[in-house]
Amino acid sequence: LLVSKYGLPFLLKPRCGHGSKGIVKVNTLEEFNKYKENIGSLLMVQPIVGNDDEEFTTSAFCDGKGSFLAYMTLKRKLSKDGFTEKAEVVELENIEKVLISLCELYEPLGPTNFQFRKHQGILKLLEINPRISSSTSIRAKFGYNESQMAVDYFINGKEIKQPIITTFTLAKKTK
Repeated sequence: LLVSKYGLPFLLKPRCGHGSKGIVKVNTLEEFNKYKENIGSLLMVQPIVGNDDEEFTTSAFCDGKGSFLAYMTLKRKLSKDGFTEKAEVVELENIEKVLISLCELYEPLGPTNFQFRKHQGILKLLEINPRISSSTSIRAKFGYNESQMAVDYFINGKEIKQPIITTFTLAKKTK
């Protein structure tokens, strides 16, 4: 049933994960049988969409009432550990419309990370992380400091507005 719905290969992803840890790429029935008893409780099934060159992470500061107050999107390249290694600020076509739909549906509150891939020209949602993401320090370098926004909003009662975002590329320094 899963093969007919998702094709081969497909992914098994932990319901509570981080940095691509615990993701299993299922290529065969034998691999699937090792994990099938954990589907639903610990793992979820996801088709493989797009490719590594079209992965995006959008952080939105959400109001918990179905809207967002600020956002920023990075096109990213992942490290072997599953974290953002290289990032470039981008404007994704229709991202505001997509964020409006997602915020109306889920009503997240505060910093929320949405991860997407383009697949056959269409933006596909991979996951939603209702928290400050691991790329927060990268975003802050571009002018989007969601940690400061959270302090300002929740502790200081300040209104959040869209910050001015700079557009240059950051890459992890290598030795």
